[in-house]
Amino acid sequence: MYAKGVKFHNGDDFSADDVVYTFEHVAGPNTDSVVPQSVNWIASTEKVDDYTVRLHLAKPFPAELEYLSGPTPIFPAKYFQSVKLAGFSRAPIGTGPYKVVQVIPGQGVTMEKNPDYFKESPLGQPKIGKLNFVVIRDPETRLAQLRTGQMDWIWRVPSDQVEALSSMPNLAVKSGETMRVGFVAMSIHSDSPEGKPFQDVRVRQAHRSSKYGDQPGERRQ
Repeated sequence: MYAKGVKFHNGDDFSADDVVYTFEHVAGPNTDSVVPQSVNWIASTEKVDDYTVRLHLAKPFPAELEYLSGPTPIFPAKYFQSVKLAGFSRAPIGTGPYKVVQVIPGQGVTMEKNPDYFKESPLGQPKIGKLNFVVIRDPETRLAQLRTGQMDWIWRVPSDQVEALSSMPNLAVKSGETMRVGFVAMSIHSDSPEGKPFQDVRVRQAHRSSKYGDQPGERRQ
């Protein structure tokens, strides 16, 4: 890892100490700041020098680079130790092109351009001066505000709205690959009748119909 010249938003230098601190104390075992799946593939973190870190993996993990660039942010060691998790949640700092200037829990986050962003970054310098992320839980309200120009961008576009939004001249719908896999699983280990769905013959019949393509009224023996 080489990060010479990168600084956190508060002016602290980004170094190997921050990486080691993050994985050994903040994102390590018995912490609740990140989901365990984000870091449980790391056995230990070793500082080689101020700008080099060696990760010792607990097991082979082909998504390592993807995780390091995504769901495992590096925390500023000195700042985090000073404000702790609660303080960091209210006033987080990082090294990115935009810095957080206000956090309103449950409502949104305001960010401003970071004029000291790492100039050699492949992302380039930030162009937009200010960003406002607003929490809008109702999907219909989100769509309405997007269509009327109150919002410039939304996430998780409903699949049944993709075609309609794509046809609008001032909007574009973009999609990309993700490592996330979504699924629904039924628990069969609960002691309650509701927790053992396959003990209900109707559920087993519905499952067979779905699997084998039975028509309504058919019944396989």
